[in-house]
Amino acid sequence: MRVLVALPYVAWPPVGGAPVRSWHLLKHLAGRHEVHVLSIVPAGSEPRVPKGTPSTPPVSFASTTLARVPSGNPPRFSPAWTALRVRSLRHPAAAYYRRSAARTFRDLVARVRPDAAVYGFSWMLPYAAHAPGTPAVADEHNYDPLVTARIAGARRGPDRWKWKVYEQVTSRAEARNLRPVRGIAAVSDEDAAWFRRIAPHATVDVVPNGVDVQAFAPAELGTAVVMTGSFTYQPNVDAARRLAHRIWPLVRRDVPSAELRIAGLGSERALADLAGLAGVTVVGWVDDMRTELLGARVAVAPLDVGGGTRIKILEAFALARPVVATTLGAEGLKVRNDEHLVLRDDDAGFAAAVARLLRDDAWAATLGRSGRALVETLYDWRLSAQRFEDLVRRVAA
Repeated sequence: MRVLVALPYVAWPPVGGAPVRSWHLLKHLAGRHEVHVLSIVPAGSEPRVPKGTPSTPPVSFASTTLARVPSGNPPRFSPAWTALRVRSLRHPAAAYYRRSAARTFRDLVARVRPDAAVYGFSWMLPYAAHAPGTPAVADEHNYDPLVTARIAGARRGPDRWKWKVYEQVTSRAEARNLRPVRGIAAVSDEDAAWFRRIAPHATVDVVPNGVDVQAFAPAELGTAVVMTGSFTYQPNVDAARRLAHRIWPLVRRDVPSAELRIAGLGSERALADLAGLAGVTVVGWVDDMRTELLGARVAVAPLDVGGGTRIKILEAFALARPVVATTLGAEGLKVRNDEHLVLRDDDAGFAAAVARLLRDDAWAATLGRSGRALVETLYDWRLSAQRFEDLVRRVAA
C-alpha cells in the first residue's frame, strides 16, 4: 500500500503531543507500507531538536518533503497579518494552506499515485482538493469546535466573543473539510461521536493516543508535583494559571515544603510570571520529559477546557506516577476515579488530593501500579498504530 501523509509540522523529532502521535502512527505504517510524508512548516515555527536526537529518524520513509511557507505570526497589523486574519475567517488554520505548498502536494500526488492520503488534523484537509479520487483519511487529534466552545465559555467580555466567532469558523470549516474524507481516526469515544454526527458518510474509528511502554518504564517516586504539556496550547496555559494561583496555595498550606514544577514547550514564555510564586518553578523546555516525570511524586492535569486525550497523563501512568486530574483533563481515557487516578474538579478537592498523595506512600504506590497496568493493557502505541493501519487499509480498499 502506498500512503501519502500531509502534516502541519514535522513528525521527527516528535516534540509535543501532536507530533508524538503522528510519529508513532507513521513509524508503524512505514515498517509495513510505502509511506511518503509532506510537512508544512511556517517560517519561525521550526521545532526545537532535543540534545542527542539523531538528525534522521530511526525509520525510513519512502520520501520526505518539507514545504516552507510564510510565517503564521507576521508582525501585528502588517499587510500579511491582516491578510491572514481575513483568510482565517474561512479556514481556522489558514497559515498552513498556501498555493506554493499546494503545488508541491499536487506534484507529490502525481508522482506517488497513493492508494490513500492521510491528513494530520483537519487543518490539512484543504489539500485534499489537489488529490481528487484518492481515498482520504483524517487523523483528528481533537474536535476543534468543541475545544473553542469550551474556551469561549470560560472567557468574559470581548475575549469571549472572539472565541465564539472562532467557534463558528471552526464548525463550518470542520463540516466543509470533512466532505471528501472516507475515514476519520478519532482519539476518544466522545470525539468519535461528534465526527459521526457531522460526517455520517465516513468510517469513524477510535485510535486513542498512547505511550511507549518500553521507553517509559516504572521507577521510584520522586518528590515534586509536576505539570507537563505544550504551553503553546491555550487550555494548558489556563490550567497552569489555575493550578498556580488557586490550587497551589491550598497544597502549600497543608504541605509547606511542597514544590511544583511546570515543564514543557513555551512555558518559559507563557508562564514566566508564575516563577515568582512560593514553591513554583517554571522549567521551560526540556529535552526529555521523562527527566521531569521521574522527579515527580504526583503528576497533575487541572484542565478546565480542551479536547482529545492526554498524552501527559498516559506518560505519567507509564512511569507509575499517581495522577490528579479534573474530569475534563482525563476526558476520553478509560479510567475509574480513585482506582487509576484521582478526579477532582473543585480547587479544594484537587488540592486535598495532591496533599494527601504527597504524604500517603501506600496510596501513591497503589495508584501508580494501577495506572501502569492500564497503559500496558489499553494505551500501548503499538495497539493504536495497528488500529490506524486497519482504518487506512479499509479506506484504501
